[in-house]
Amino acid sequence: MSPQRSVKRTPRPRARPFPRQRRRTASVQERRRILHLPEPPHGHIVCRSCGRIHPLDLLPADRDLLLEMTARGPDGWAVERVAYSIAAVCPRCQRTAAAT
Repeated sequence: MSPQRSVKRTPRPRARPFPRQRRRTASVQERRRILHLPEPPHGHIVCRSCGRIHPLDLLPADRDLLLEMTARGPDGWAVERVAYSIAAVCPRCQRTAAAT
């Protein structure tokens, strides 16, 4: 048997809501830091048929909106990441479905 290694776990940071006066003026970077997010919000479009995933380019205003929505979440939740997904059918699956 191999010896068991003890793994030291660090507590996850808790998400803190933004103060009201900073909601409109805080940049994406500031909000991300306040929420302790390791990466900025991002988006994907996912094919419901084949599962293919394509990244979406989010504008800064889109990222701001996602972070504002995250800040309005319930107290006590530790937000780990913010992602936006769109369910769709990709062009390849649409062509396959039309051919049959």
